[in-house]
Amino acid sequence: MTALALSGYQYHLLQRPNTGASKCSDELDKKVQDVIIHLREPITGHVKENLHNELNSIFSECSKVNWDKYGASPISEAALIEAHGFLTALPSWVPNPEVIPEPSGEIGLEWDYGKDRVFVVTIKGDNSIAYAGLLGAGNRTRGIESYSEAIPSVIIESVKRISS
Repeated sequence: MTALALSGYQYHLLQRPNTGASKCSDELDKKVQDVIIHLREPITGHVKENLHNELNSIFSECSKVNWDKYGASPISEAALIEAHGFLTALPSWVPNPEVIPEPSGEIGLEWDYGKDRVFVVTIKGDNSIAYAGLLGAGNRTRGIESYSEAIPSVIIESVKRISS
């Protein structure tokens, strides 16, 4: 089920209207799709693959009501699909986050670099991302951003800030 959902998500990212009407236009559209697929392939290969596998494992363990024995909501398939898309869209230079199931049924991604250098993203599965972070002594950020296929720049910049 997960593999089909992810394949559907990836297919959705590649759907664009081809407004051309010629054979040449169709060939060009195919080449553009091939480039998009190539650009979305992670440079870090197995490292990202391991992260996706970890996400699938957490989903498997936490997709039932009360998975934590304290009344946790199940992680939704929508949150799983969005989290896979988010991890795929992460630039290769961004360090891998820790994947954390949240009792609210969402998926957390955390970058922890010690005191005053922590950043957490919450994938909700509703095309929005909540985030919060300590970006150094006295510097905090938080907010909610809409999300479709591109990671909002505030998230990339925040991770860059705490990891460098």
